[in-house]
Amino acid sequence: MRSFQKAVQSVIISICVLALAACGSNGGILTPKPPDMNKLFTFTAKITQGEQSYAVQLDRTGEGKWQVTFTEPYTLQGVSFSYSKEGVSADYDGISAPSLTDDFSSSFIAAMVRSLESAVQDVNGAVRYNESGFTVQSGECLLSFPKNSDKPDRFEIAKEKIRGEITDFRYNGDVGFGGADVVVVE
Repeated sequence: MRSFQKAVQSVIISICVLALAACGSNGGILTPKPPDMNKLFTFTAKITQGEQSYAVQLDRTGEGKWQVTFTEPYTLQGVSFSYSKEGVSADYDGISAPSLTDDFSSSFIAAMVRSLESAVQDVNGAVRYNESGFTVQSGECLLSFPKNSDKPDRFEIAKEKIRGEITDFRYNGDVGFGGADVVVVE
């Protein structure tokens, strides 16, 4: 029985030595990849920017295409902005503005969408683990994920002083098939 235990211990020690050697090849630090978020998705968020706070629904409808709809404050409720390569348009209760001015492209909403889009396309973001989950730093955007989840629960864009608490995050399908957007129906 003792010889069996020693054999098992030897195998375990060998595995640990091999694992440590593998970690040593990049300085002892494992560099896992961030989750693949380059997909279509929808989520709601409570967003703060400085002293202002908003509630929005964000829909990524294609690569570089977003729909942002305000649910709070009351004065903005129902106002919706669409972003794409062609520009920004706004809609409220059937009244639309097809192309907004360049001034709008410098707004916190545009900055938020640009940062989020860049982050979801980045497959090389820096992943850091902590006791509650992990974070992915991609450019200006920090996405926080709970343990064992591929869905973020918070984001921060420090340069713009934007923070978002995410709820009801759900993936809706894949993006990009031969340059076209594709929705996978499950």
